Amino acid sequence: MISLTAQPVDARLRLILLLPFIVLVGSSAVLAIAALLASGAAEEVRYPDNLPVYAGLLAAMPSTIFGLAAITVVWKRTADRFQVRTTRLLFGLIVVASAVAMLLAYAFIVGDPDHYKGDFNNAAQEWDPRVPTAGSYLALIAGVATFFPMGALAFLAKYLYIDAIEPGQLDRPEGRDPIGSIMSGR
Repeated sequence: MISLTAQPVDARLRLILLLPFIVLVGSSAVLAIAALLASGAAEEVRYPDNLPVYAGLLAAMPSTIFGLAAITVVWKRTADRFQVRTTRLLFGLIVVASAVAMLLAYAFIVGDPDHYKGDFNNAAQEWDPRVPTAGSYLALIAGVATFFPMGALAFLAKYLYIDAIEPGQLDRPEGRDPIGSIMSGR
C-alpha cells in the first residue's frame, strides 16, 4: 500500500484532493444551466414545457449538495497534517469521474427532443413518450439522482475517496523496528 503524508499543509496537494469534487459541482452547474435552456424540448411528446427544466434541476441538486459537503469534509481533513492512502483514493477518483460523466451525459441530452421520444404511433401519427407520464419521468429522474446510480456513487466516493484522506500521521512505535531492520539489511 502506498501512502502519502503531507507535512504541515501542502497547499497544492490540498487543492488536488479538492479538485474532483470541484469538478463534480461544476458538472452539476453545467447540467442545471443546460436544463434551464431546455424548456420546451419535450413538447413533441405532449409533456409540459418545463419538464426538462425540472428534471435537469432535480438531477443536479443531489450531486451539488454531495459535492459541496465533500469539499467541506476534504478541506477540514487537510487543514493540518494528513495522510492519503493513494490506492484507495485512485479507486475513489474513478467513482467521482463516473458521477461527473453521468451528469455531463445528461446535460448533453436534457435539451434533445429525441431523448423524450419513444415509438412512433402510426395510428395517431405522433411520437409516444418514452415514459408514459411526466410524473413518472420525474420520479425516474429523482430515483436515478438520489438512489441508484448517483446515490451509490456518492456512498462509494465517501468510502473510497474521502475516507482515504486521514487527518494526522500514522503512529510509529518507539524503539527498534525488527521488520524494518530486516528489510533494510541491518
